[in-house]
Amino acid sequence: MTKIMIRTIAAMFAATALAATSTPQGFTDNLDAALKSAKANKRYVVAVFSGSDWCTWCKKLEEEILSTEAFRKGAVGKYELVYIDNPRNKDLLSEHGKKNNRKLTSKYEIGGFPTVLILDAEGEEVAKLGYDKNGPERYLEKIEEETKYAPDVKKYIDPIEEVLNRPEEEMEKEMNEAGRRIVKKYVEIYEKAFKDARAMKVPAHMEKKKEEVISKQERQFEMLKSFLENDKSGKAKKAKGKKK
Repeated sequence: MTKIMIRTIAAMFAATALAATSTPQGFTDNLDAALKSAKANKRYVVAVFSGSDWCTWCKKLEEEILSTEAFRKGAVGKYELVYIDNPRNKDLLSEHGKKNNRKLTSKYEIGGFPTVLILDAEGEEVAKLGYDKNGPERYLEKIEEETKYAPDVKKYIDPIEEVLNRPEEEMEKEMNEAGRRIVKKYVEIYEKAFKDARAMKVPAHMEKKKEEVISKQERQFEMLKSFLENDKSGKAKKAKGKKK
């Protein structure tokens, strides 16, 4: 067998192996390599966490957006594209994917599929997206919007989130120290945090993002207040029953 024939057969096997994986065209499953390239080329990473052979919305995301010519044309060369698949059939993964995908999914605390993370060159999350029915052009616009304002989000919105997260961190610490006893005083602390957060100044184009962050925390806060009220009501009934 000639060397040319051997190289040809090897190339055919390599192409077959590549086609057998679930990684879409234009994507890699090697996040470390993508981050290295992102740093060298001053790009963001678009990391798709998927369940390619069982998740309906993951399949729709790939068919309607990721695998389209419009998406590849707008994204390849502009972003580092990474596909972290979590299929039932592990044969759909490369050896690298089999070794690393589950760990990465856990590291980034992915709670549902599909989840699309936009990461900076250090691997820090900039934004989170999911499936969108409006097609590849609109999806590219959303990625562009998130990356365009990423420095401003870090400068203006991250400090707001820190203010809003502070009560929860304090409460968790005290709950752990007091046998997970919820202290009512944290309702007042939360309310002060919301007041402080709303007073923080941001540029006009960051107002919408600011409101989204605060509203999300307010919804979680309402759940806490509801829990406290129900807990208080339950204790009152229990005390009343004992008196009888």
